[in-house]
Amino acid sequence: MLPVPSWEVVMQVAGTGLLGAGVCIFSICCRDRMRDFFLNSGLCIKRTKKKPLLPKLVKRIKEEHGELLIYTIPSGLSLEQFENKKEAMEHHIQGACELWAVGNLLHIKAMKQKIPQKIYYNRALVRHEVRKTVLGVSLGHGHGGYYVNDLAEAGCHMLVGGTTNSGKSVFLRQALMGMIDAYHHEDLRINLIDMKRGAELGLFEHAEHIENFAETPQEAGIIFAELNKEADRRAVQLRRKGKTNISQVEGGWPRILTVVDEFADITDEGALNDIERLLRYARFSGIHIILSTQRPEVKQIPGSIKANLPASVAFRTKNIYDSRTILDNQLAAYLPPFPGRGIFQLSKDKEFQVPYLTETKVQQYIRPRVSETIEGELL
Repeated sequence: MLPVPSWEVVMQVAGTGLLGAGVCIFSICCRDRMRDFFLNSGLCIKRTKKKPLLPKLVKRIKEEHGELLIYTIPSGLSLEQFENKKEAMEHHIQGACELWAVGNLLHIKAMKQKIPQKIYYNRALVRHEVRKTVLGVSLGHGHGGYYVNDLAEAGCHMLVGGTTNSGKSVFLRQALMGMIDAYHHEDLRINLIDMKRGAELGLFEHAEHIENFAETPQEAGIIFAELNKEADRRAVQLRRKGKTNISQVEGGWPRILTVVDEFADITDEGALNDIERLLRYARFSGIHIILSTQRPEVKQIPGSIKANLPASVAFRTKNIYDSRTILDNQLAAYLPPFPGRGIFQLSKDKEFQVPYLTETKVQQYIRPRVSETIEGELL
């Protein structure tokens, strides 16, 4: 077996310009020095008269933005212990990392660059990325590039949560703008339910994609009742055609997206039952829901509804309990205090930065219904 080069040797190689031969300081750093990090950070099992039992590297995968290191986790250590050392680990490798576990295998995705603290909305970029999907929700910039969740796939419904000023409102703003820009209004119809009396989503009320705009629990209840009727109607049509999904129907119906801001204010049992039913069945007929709240508490989000929201976006939360409500882990409580820094969770957690989009820009971009008149002014 060839000897592993020391850190000093690696630095000498870098100094002689031999990296062109395929030697990567970042990769060697991660591979050779993680063992020392585990030992010095106490991420090991100490044994009397024996060497400490350390995580063992079993696989190393080079990726476009860094590399994936897979270790066996010794019995007695947990993923949470590694997550608690994430900041120190990033300082150690002089980069950024993502951590998750599959069984007893610890995955460390090490990347060369951190995510910028603030990124401005690039209309052309977002439109391009969203159009790659059937019904894409723009998320933002992450270590793996630009992230978009396709509601037509596994992440068919979404829960969005975070404390005040964490970036939730800007996220919804740019996500709606991205879809309105990318899809024709005959292919996508949007219902907006803004329980803050239009304070957050009112900018979009007269966009040509908007089917309904609600500001009260009663109005929201009517929308969800009608959506259930539409879902049933579409389900009957799909059965008659011998299809199981709207995507199998040529020239089918437009997809319908309903966005609720401050879902916690909807407490009517009938409306909640309608929402739960839609979450369970409506995705096959092209009906999707995004529920957003700044109060991601267990008592505010019924378990039957949370269980049917496969995709989640968490911004910084007040405590670990709110984070667990959204993500089933505590990561959102430890996000850096940058507005718009979030975690997207579908099959695993991905950290990202929401592109900042101002209200003024939205007003410039939106194409209103030309036939509507408000206060005597043609829109």
